[in-house]
Amino acid sequence: MLLSLIFIVSTLLFTFWIGLLFTTYFQCKIENWTLVFFLGFSVVTVLSSFLSIWLALNSTVILILLLCLILFSALQLKALYKKGISILSNSSLDRTSSLLAIAFAFILATGMSNAIGYYDTGLYHMQNIKWIEQYPVIPGLGNLHGRFAFNSHFFLSSALFNVEFEWLDQSVIMYPLNASCVLALVIYLIQLLKKNGSNVFSALYLCSLALIFILYPFWVNTPSPDIISAVLIVFTIFYVFNQKNKSIKQFQALILIVVCAITIKLSNAFLVLVLIPFYLGLKTSLTNKQWIASFTLILIVIAPFLTRNYYLSGYLVYPIASLDMYNVDWKIPLANVVEEKSLIKWWARLPGVKNAEELNLALIEWLPIWWAKKSIAFKLLLMTNAFLPFTLLIKNERIKRMSLFVVILLVNLIFWFISAPDPRFIHGFLIVGSAIVVYSFFSFLPKSIFNSASYSKATLISIGLILVTSVFTVDMKLENWLIPSPVHENTIITYENNFKYFVPIEDTRCYNSTLPCMPEMDESVLMRTQNIMHGFYRNVK
Repeated sequence: MLLSLIFIVSTLLFTFWIGLLFTTYFQCKIENWTLVFFLGFSVVTVLSSFLSIWLALNSTVILILLLCLILFSALQLKALYKKGISILSNSSLDRTSSLLAIAFAFILATGMSNAIGYYDTGLYHMQNIKWIEQYPVIPGLGNLHGRFAFNSHFFLSSALFNVEFEWLDQSVIMYPLNASCVLALVIYLIQLLKKNGSNVFSALYLCSLALIFILYPFWVNTPSPDIISAVLIVFTIFYVFNQKNKSIKQFQALILIVVCAITIKLSNAFLVLVLIPFYLGLKTSLTNKQWIASFTLILIVIAPFLTRNYYLSGYLVYPIASLDMYNVDWKIPLANVVEEKSLIKWWARLPGVKNAEELNLALIEWLPIWWAKKSIAFKLLLMTNAFLPFTLLIKNERIKRMSLFVVILLVNLIFWFISAPDPRFIHGFLIVGSAIVVYSFFSFLPKSIFNSASYSKATLISIGLILVTSVFTVDMKLENWLIPSPVHENTIITYENNFKYFVPIEDTRCYNSTLPCMPEMDESVLMRTQNIMHGFYRNVK
């Protein structure tokens, strides 16, 4: 746990440093440390996406990037120091807030120290990052495993931050980036709670804190794009809602973060709508030069994403088969693309049922099965969000400010339910929706309830509950107090087409096995040449 805590905090500070350097060089007057942090995360993600086209993101590349970072920092040392001190002084926490943040940090570190149990991490997350660390983008990599073609850019930034070492003849791998981003969001919410502790708004942020604690300590040890997606959704919505003095630089920073979120997971596309209320709140309109700069920024983020899609799958955006613009030999066959897209839909509706015919079931047939398989926590979240439409009827000026956000949440919920109702695709929006409903309920209570001491009492109670419930919610193992649990190793068997590859025996999870590893034997997958960097294709004849 202690080692995990060190890497979580180090990653948080390092990412903030990058954001600080970026805002200093481009003279962005941004004083919110959390926005600077997520801006730094976005810069790292975009930079790694460009580099990955030509280079493996290995230790050599990381060392060069670190040296460049130190050099650029040295050239702007005075400005960096001044700006850093200004931002941190404006973001300081009192004793109670600090205790709450420290409690969350320890719980996240405990969760990160446990054995990785998330199925998808063993299935393809680890392998994807391993490919990124050892090779530049591989043409037709999606032919080995369809999940490799989804091209989540979070795996690129995770490759720069992950830590791997041998401990007692066992391999230990840590992915601290998710935990650092969750901690950054938690501190931001604590600051909002501190700021609004004497009024009903405290309910909005305390509810969000509670839900984050319930959902994420269990699996922050994974490089799952679902966690960072939820984090970016919650942060962006609350930042837009709370920012009174809106500037064009802030708007452009949010554009970078939102578009970066879309390259992490396509289901984050609805986050673009959250930029509308921020734009409408700008005191001055964007000039032609500023619009050009904004669209250039979008292009810089999107260009490597589309390029990587082209190489990984042969499609512009995988698995959207309609965007079929190329005829390259490594292109994933259309039948496989359709099957992959269908799998997302039927697994979201009926997890565990691998039958395309189930997609034809009527709503009344699959909905009861879908509902029965969901956790109690998710059911409560969804039922709470069912009250969102009623918040639009409340005649309260502050709640009316949220009406546009409520509409955006409802539109996203409807689209999610129709397309692929998997809980992990909607967590971020459900957290915000639940918080708005809770806040709306508290708005009916007498204002006398919310006095100057309410914040301290609420936070102290929260700390107590977190520390007590953590014993039951997070599996604390004594052997993990210093070093995290080693990664699971599946037994593998070797197969050969025109190249040697490995297949796990126990199930379809390769974990950290030697490359190339496939979930199952497939004789149709072949290497394009004798050089693995030239990629793979499928012989469909």
